[in-house]
Amino acid sequence: MANTDFHTIQHKLRVLGTRLRLSDTLLFASRSFWAATLCFALILAIGRFTPIPLLRLWSLVPLALWVLVVLGYLLVRPLPMHRIARRADAELNLESRMTTALELHSQHDDSEISRLQQADAANTAVQLKPAQVRLQFDQRTALIGMLPLAIGLALLWLPNPQDAIMQERQQVQQAVAQVAEQLEQLREQIAQNEQLSEADREALEQRIAELQEQLREKMQSREDALAELSQTETELRNQLNPETDARRAALEQLSRNLQQANGQTPSQKPDLNETAEQLERMAEMLENMTPAERQELAERLAQQAAQTAGGDQQTAQNLSDAAKGLQNGDLQQALDSLQRAADSVRDAQRDIANQDAVQQSLSELQDARDEIANAGQEGQQGQQGQQGQQGGQQGQQGQGSGGQGGGAGSGEGDTVFRPFNPSGEQGEREFVQGQIGEDGSIERREGESALPGVNNPSLVPYSEVFPDYAQSASEALDRGYIPPHLKDYVRDYFSQLEPGAGEP
Repeated sequence: MANTDFHTIQHKLRVLGTRLRLSDTLLFASRSFWAATLCFALILAIGRFTPIPLLRLWSLVPLALWVLVVLGYLLVRPLPMHRIARRADAELNLESRMTTALELHSQHDDSEISRLQQADAANTAVQLKPAQVRLQFDQRTALIGMLPLAIGLALLWLPNPQDAIMQERQQVQQAVAQVAEQLEQLREQIAQNEQLSEADREALEQRIAELQEQLREKMQSREDALAELSQTETELRNQLNPETDARRAALEQLSRNLQQANGQTPSQKPDLNETAEQLERMAEMLENMTPAERQELAERLAQQAAQTAGGDQQTAQNLSDAAKGLQNGDLQQALDSLQRAADSVRDAQRDIANQDAVQQSLSELQDARDEIANAGQEGQQGQQGQQGQQGGQQGQQGQGSGGQGGGAGSGEGDTVFRPFNPSGEQGEREFVQGQIGEDGSIERREGESALPGVNNPSLVPYSEVFPDYAQSASEALDRGYIPPHLKDYVRDYFSQLEPGAGEP
């Protein structure tokens, strides 16, 4: 056959092939549409019974995949020339003209009959139009696919109860991430605490680091995060020594007594390291003391030992041994005992610092646990807050009715007793005239006077002393391990004690 006739047939078959490819794609799309819409509706339906992150995006995945498959079917599916010829002959009633022409061309038949057949096929191909190929579309199956599509669209736009759960989970994840950052700050504080021993510091740092790692791995679950925090809290709580507070109080009182004996104003928060240094300086001064001064010091040490015994037996025993050494004239025993007492105070300071670090860690873990537990609970907290506000109003009414008879201590002009200045500032020491004794000597008493018009320095205005003690209580709440509901009680208590709080 002539090349011109074959090129004419080939060109026309390519045009018809495009039309056939489009027809096949429409048929495939109409028959597969129901599978995509059904998956679309099923994902949205499942998302109403279980929380699924990015539910709307996941529901669109089946439709997107269906579109990609249809496009691939249209563009990539192979459609050879001989198949196009057979389908064109069948659908356009060409009596195998196109198929025969391709077959003769492939056999290189140059006979007269072959040339005539090629010419006839070429003339027929010129008259063919793509629109003659009917587009196929399965309307019934496509309409069936519209039903799950409508259901899915309805599920997509109707309110989903799982959205609140997903929002709560997101807030929990944010809370856990924030807690992990807070724990990192806590670990840095522990690392910079020079009062801790190296072993205690490493143990606390390691446990906090392990907790951070566990929280990062379990950021999806509130229950797992709370369980891990509770476990760590239990481990640290087991490290608490119930005798620490008594030991701290005894040693702080010892420090105040030493400060007072040296002519200093007792401070609210004595430095135990300074207390140990005072004991060492006392030991250095023994050699220069007279026997009478040593006996007087022995009596004071014995008194200090008796007062300290209830909180720190080791320090009390060392003080008692020093007192006995001075009473017996054994200067070396007194020196050794005072040095051991100073070492005991330093050991106590490290132990107390470790307990403070543990309590601080427990307080941070407690706040972290509350933060994670309350994440996403704004609605419930709002209702509880309204109930608490109503209860608070009733409490204020009760206080108002009972405060008419007992409101002393909250006015601006009232005074209260202050055993020492919480701020640690030293005041001026006053000497007032005393009374004449039986032997004619004048007895002088510091800080007190029976004369009218002379103020007692231990009595100060209520409005002046309240901020110092309120600040001390706030620092103790932040530093110590106290349950949250008890912390609220303490804060409410000091709020009620605030000057002017009961005034209308």
